[in-house]
Amino acid sequence: MNILILGKGGREHALGWKLLQSVRKPHLFFLPGNAGTLSVGVNLEGDYNKFNDVKRTVVENSINLVVVGPEEPIAMGVADFLEDMGVRVIAPRKNVAFLEASKIKAKKFMKKHSIPTADFVTFDNYQRAKAYIEKVEKFPVVIKADGLCGGKGVVIARDKKEAEDTLRAFMVDGRFGEASRRVVIEEYLEGYEFSVFVYIEGERYAVLGDAIDYKKAYDGDKGPNTGGMGSVAPAVFLNPGMREKVRKDIIDRTIEGLIKDGLYYEGFLYFGLIWTEKGPYVLEYNVRMGDPETQVVVMIDSRDWLEFFNGNQLDKKWPCYSRVCVEVVLVSSGYPLKYEKGYIIEGLNRVEGVNIFHAGTTLKEGRIITNGGRVLNVVGCGKELKEAREKVYKEVRKIRFKNIFYRKDIGDIQRWKGIL
Repeated sequence: MNILILGKGGREHALGWKLLQSVRKPHLFFLPGNAGTLSVGVNLEGDYNKFNDVKRTVVENSINLVVVGPEEPIAMGVADFLEDMGVRVIAPRKNVAFLEASKIKAKKFMKKHSIPTADFVTFDNYQRAKAYIEKVEKFPVVIKADGLCGGKGVVIARDKKEAEDTLRAFMVDGRFGEASRRVVIEEYLEGYEFSVFVYIEGERYAVLGDAIDYKKAYDGDKGPNTGGMGSVAPAVFLNPGMREKVRKDIIDRTIEGLIKDGLYYEGFLYFGLIWTEKGPYVLEYNVRMGDPETQVVVMIDSRDWLEFFNGNQLDKKWPCYSRVCVEVVLVSSGYPLKYEKGYIIEGLNRVEGVNIFHAGTTLKEGRIITNGGRVLNVVGCGKELKEAREKVYKEVRKIRFKNIFYRKDIGDIQRWKGIL
């Protein structure tokens, strides 16, 4: 079986690593991949957002199955395009991509189908949004750009000024272009954030795992939002009863809602959740696997994911976890704002006992160099959180490149002291 994975980050490297372990022994191709994906497959030149490049790659390499990593091609309709070619694709069609591509449509879907989520209002006019904020008495509030913003289009506004500044940046200045001309303003929920990942095929599904993401750039959850600075899997504060409530109140209601609306869903669905004193609420949906959560989820689930893609073992069961994994993301200093790339990465040959998934890397004259904001994902596993955390940070210190930066508090138990 020839499998093409679209994407170039750590998520795609991790998916390739996972699929290569299948008993079906697939041959993997990446469009375009990175320096790390060369260890599990073949990198091919092209742009995954240009469907002619995708078509050429599929035809020239006799591809049987395409797995889509990033959200952009999904929202553009790559699944429809490939299925019209007669190629199996692991990604939802464009008509259900609104769950991620439009925060407004996703919130309305949740409200329609009684899926727990924060109260909200929507605006496509700056003056009306500003007038609404002027009347708000309780802060913080959450302001979300409607469209795709690479995980950076959400601001927790702590006071009126920050809210008004955010609205101006989004709606007037167009920080994210058309994606932020319309916004959702919603109530701020107190609780513990986590994510659940599911593979869905119509009415059937398999829970792939749950994880915790670290979005902020700096220790103590300070600084700007990023694509993710680290993760832990499983979500260590969840117990079987809590997971069962997530299944019944969130996963099942979402799938039932899609079916009632006549929408067929096939592919990954990411549930961004928060556990509050009233139970789980949906913060957002993503119509693909998360990054960097994929890198730890593939490590805690021992099942053969390629069997899921072939319609087997979709039993709705939660995975049986036998260990905990902690991931630290190594980034170029300045990320997610201005940063430099093109620096040689050293020390990878000294690292042992952990998995390294490449993100922003490339190969030049036989040397691995930095080629993005998020550069490497280092994952350490152990029977307990403490063991996994100590292992990953010990190995992270062996890796060097100019302007390297990473958070030092990934997996810190203090984060969940109120619930564990």
